[in-house]
Amino acid sequence: MMDRPSLMKRRDERASAYTHGIGMVCSLGALALLVEAGISHGTVWHIVSAGVYGLTLVMMFAISTIMHSTPEGERKAWLTMADHMSIYVFIGGNYTPFLLVYMRNEFGWKLLGAIWGTAIAGIIVKRYYTGRYMWISTIGYLAMGWLIVAAWPELSAVLSPAGLVLLVCGGISYSAGIVFFVWEKLPYHHAIWHLFVLAGAGLHFVCIYRYVLLG
Repeated sequence: MMDRPSLMKRRDERASAYTHGIGMVCSLGALALLVEAGISHGTVWHIVSAGVYGLTLVMMFAISTIMHSTPEGERKAWLTMADHMSIYVFIGGNYTPFLLVYMRNEFGWKLLGAIWGTAIAGIIVKRYYTGRYMWISTIGYLAMGWLIVAAWPELSAVLSPAGLVLLVCGGISYSAGIVFFVWEKLPYHHAIWHLFVLAGAGLHFVCIYRYVLLG
């Protein structure tokens, strides 16, 4: 007979797969809208931004869904590593539209390089330390996400107030969800974290689609 902690973990895994499965389906539709918006705007920067952001969005939700749907074992261990890596890639993808569309100056290129450089470094670290030092990587995700404040003066000058509100609220949603991510004794803590991720991703999608790609 399965003990209660194991049963709750399985239920949390199932709920986590469902929540990000919804995100995966929605992200496929989002990718189509993003690419269409990028093409209709007519600049290569919009098209590249739409493709990079949309593909990283789909990738993050797809890997998470598959990982949480996979039973414990070697395959799940590899998928867990890929899941953690995909978060770094997704954060880089999230930055790309803002910097390629609005900040193609020296500071913008340096920030874009720093973001993707950090993402690559994070991927390398995760390759060897997945499952260890999770608090360090969690802080790393947060720091990488909020590095956008370094570009706030430039961004607030070109992005509409509504877009700025969506951007900040999305960041707050991701950050608030971290509480549940680390609250492992709470039933369905990981699935709840996923709901905050869905909210943050949705807010940022609207921001990027409506106020960056469509202007």
